[in-house]
Amino acid sequence: MPRPVGSRAVVLHAPDGTRVACGTVAPTAGAFAFLAAYPGVESNVTGTLLLTESNGTVSLTGTLAGVEASVAGAGVHVHSGYSCADASAVGGHYYGDNADDPWLDTTYDSDDSGAAAVSVTARGLSVAGANPCAGRAVVVHDAAGARVACGVLAASEAPAAGAACPTEMPTPRPTSSPTRKSKMHVSSSKRAGLNFAGILLIAAFALGPITFGVLCYPAKPRGGPGSLFQKGFTWDGDKAKDPDRWSERL
Repeated sequence: MPRPVGSRAVVLHAPDGTRVACGTVAPTAGAFAFLAAYPGVESNVTGTLLLTESNGTVSLTGTLAGVEASVAGAGVHVHSGYSCADASAVGGHYYGDNADDPWLDTTYDSDDSGAAAVSVTARGLSVAGANPCAGRAVVVHDAAGARVACGVLAASEAPAAGAACPTEMPTPRPTSSPTRKSKMHVSSSKRAGLNFAGILLIAAFALGPITFGVLCYPAKPRGGPGSLFQKGFTWDGDKAKDPDRWSERL
C-alpha cells in the first residue's frame, strides 16, 4: 500500500551528504509539464512547469535550464496542440474562446548561466474546466521567438479534503534557516506515481539524495527530517528497512 508523502519534510543534500535545505511537502492540484528539446530542434533546454488556476486565471510557474544566457522577455506559452512528438502537432497559442491572445505578455528572463524562473499568468483559461489547458503542449521560445523546448501538461489532483496526514508527528524543535531557498510541488497520478515539480533556484548545483521525514528541525536519532522515506515502508525516524534509494522505488 502506498505511503503518504504529503505534509512530510523534503531535504536537499549536497554531494557530500550535508543537509542544505528543508521544506514541507504541500500536495497541489494542477497540471505539470516536463520540458525537453522542441521536435526537430537541437536544444539543451529542459525544465519543469506547473499550471494552476484561480478565479478564471491560470498561473504557469517553474524553472528552466539551458536557455540563452542573460535573456529578457523570451516567451513561454500554452499551445493548442496535444503532443510534442512532432512539430506539426504542437499548434499555435491556445486562445480557447478568448478573442485576444492571452499569452502575448507571458515571458521569462534568464541569468548568466542560462537558468530561468518562470512565473506568468493568463486570463480566461483553466486547468481542466472551461478553455482547458491540461493535455496541451507548453512551448518555450528563445529571444528571437524560435521554439526551443516543449512539454505536455499532464493533469494531477491534490488529495480530497479531509484526507489523512501522517500520524507519527514528532514534537517540533527550533531549527536554523536552510542555507538555500527552494520551492517544490508534489502530486500523484495513476500513470506516473509521484511528480516533483521543483521550482529550484539551485538547479545548477549537483545535489545528493532527497530525504523525507515529517518536520524540518535539527536531526535527532528518532526526529528531525528523518531518514529516506520509501514507498512500501513505514517511516519511523530510523533508517529505512530497505537499502534501495527511494528514487529507485517510487
